[in-house]
Amino acid sequence: KNKNKNNGGELVLYPFPSKKVTIEPKEDTLVLFSSPNMLHRVMPSTKERLCLTIWLRPSFHWQRKGLSLALKSLEDKSLENPSKTIEQWIINPELRKLITKLYYKDEWEKSIYESHSDDSGRDEVLEAHLNDIKIIENLFGKENLNRLNDYVKKWEEDQTEKSSFPNLKWV
Repeated sequence: KNKNKNNGGELVLYPFPSKKVTIEPKEDTLVLFSSPNMLHRVMPSTKERLCLTIWLRPSFHWQRKGLSLALKSLEDKSLENPSKTIEQWIINPELRKLITKLYYKDEWEKSIYESHSDDSGRDEVLEAHLNDIKIIENLFGKENLNRLNDYVKKWEEDQTEKSSFPNLKWV
């Protein structure tokens, strides 16, 4: 039973390139996901609620190593077959994080405004987000971002009830 319906506090997951998933806060509900690999946010709540969050993640060193390998793979990719290259970017977990952040940049910015008060360092968090977006845009380059955007739009148009790319195995 959901006593909290219409009180906000929903968890929104962005399993890019699939559509976002909204999970209402219900009693006796457990949601597990990899926060470093799944863009997510909690919507503002109009009622007090309790939530337990546990963060289990690899060391910063391993995260940076994964990102370095992803960026090297980005540099090594030619665009002789743009669709195949873009598919490889999307199934690479580290590159997918960057693509997802870029794809949902406006919603991410809105989340920063909603989750940080004026005096809680919101400006610094927002500035870091906008700097990240610039870095990601520069990494991929305008031509590749246009191709990526076209590819994702086409994929979205082709989807009816499918939840993932056909013929791709997620890493």
